[in-house]
Amino acid sequence: MSFVAFHECGFSVLVGRFICAVLHKYGLQLQHLNPNGIQQMVAFEALCEGYMGVEAHWHLFWNFFKFVIQKDDGRPTTIGCAALRMKQGRSRDYIPGSLTSSNSGWHSEWFYLRNDPEHPLPAYTGEWIDKAPEKWSYGPEKAEWDPGFGPRM
Repeated sequence: MSFVAFHECGFSVLVGRFICAVLHKYGLQLQHLNPNGIQQMVAFEALCEGYMGVEAHWHLFWNFFKFVIQKDDGRPTTIGCAALRMKQGRSRDYIPGSLTSSNSGWHSEWFYLRNDPEHPLPAYTGEWIDKAPEKWSYGPEKAEWDPGFGPRM
């Protein structure tokens, strides 16, 4: 399933290799993201490919951004629990921009979409994320990772 607000922020079907790689790398599904996170990911991909002329890659992305658990009344939100944030001290090295301050009610406008077998999104499991998994932490990788979405780093 997807959300109208994601598409208003630049998300489109077929989903590119970059967004699929980020979702797979960090164990996320579409319902774990929020509209501002989608907008930041799409903007990053456009910056890399349209301005710098390089393929967007999750490793470069991770140098600037991190996911944090989004909570409502002290509990992780059911939808949109993985909020994307700029890492501390990295904003001076990135393009300035502003995001919508309120996307109130965005999660009530959803619809199903076909999962393209050529570039599959993670399967919907209905899983809740109640604390940040270890794989969201910053640091060098012990092993290379490539789910088939691009060159190994």
